[in-house]
Amino acid sequence: ISFLLINISIKNIGVYLKPILMSLFLPVKEVLYIPISIILTPISTGFTWFTLNIFGFRAYTRGQEIFIGNGGVDITFGCSGSDQIIFSIASVIVLNFLLPFKNLITFYIQIILSLIVTFLINILRLCILTITVESYNSDKFSVFDFFHGNKGSLVFALISTVICCEIYKRLYVLE
Repeated sequence: ISFLLINISIKNIGVYLKPILMSLFLPVKEVLYIPISIILTPISTGFTWFTLNIFGFRAYTRGQEIFIGNGGVDITFGCSGSDQIIFSIASVIVLNFLLPFKNLITFYIQIILSLIVTFLINILRLCILTITVESYNSDKFSVFDFFHGNKGSLVFALISTVICCEIYKRLYVLE
């Protein structure tokens, strides 16, 4: 931002306005993360428990923990999906800066769809973690370790962002 401000002139400020606004998203994430996590953690726990039981896994909860048999997963702020949701929404906002919708209602529909899609993809991730928790201390490849670590969680962030961007593209073409 400082580099842009040093080299900016008043008559071409409009060219630099969008990149400046986009760069302000990073601090917003830090402000939104904890409140969103507080709201999403119990909701994620409930939806994961419900989904596992629908598929016959006989899951049960104890607070924010979900168990299948003896193994369980503690749903904390990091597991709530807040990072994924904030990232997907930021992606949609950046797309709206670059290719704005003509109708503001379409943009709101996209935001709501992004929230739902990203939340459901995180529930899928939590279900996989709960099912594979028994492989946690395995000497061989552990599905739990992979999906719980940075690389595995990035896979789900990528999937949700690609789906949200695809929905954006389709809504943009329809408009």
